[in-house]
Amino acid sequence: MDASERNYWPFSVLPEQERTGQHCREIEYLEAAYGRGFKPFTFGAGNYGATSNCRSGNILVRGRNRWELALSAGDTRIASAFVDDFASAAAAVLSWLEGGDTPAVLAKVEGHLAVTPGSDRLFVVHAQANV
Repeated sequence: MDASERNYWPFSVLPEQERTGQHCREIEYLEAAYGRGFKPFTFGAGNYGATSNCRSGNILVRGRNRWELALSAGDTRIASAFVDDFASAAAAVLSWLEGGDTPAVLAKVEGHLAVTPGSDRLFVVHAQANV
């Protein structure tokens, strides 16, 4: 992903009276990540990410009420999971950026794992994090 495609927080959002519950969850995530010293951003249509010094996490929209959580360390993807709850994905990304280990981070989405068409896996651990 080209960094020029990223829209870094803070930025303008809908007025409070026009926000849906999902808008509120997304803004809460951006504010929480920013407040903890991370660099949260949006990209594409409905995708969210944040970076720390050596870790990154993305929440990618994968249909109505479905997201893919993607955790990386440097250029290495560490784990991914499909979930049916944005707030749990956001909690997992924040935990990851704070230095959480892979099993503890994935536990944050355990009750919200979702099977997607064409896949029989709820989550995948791609590599071990060395950070």
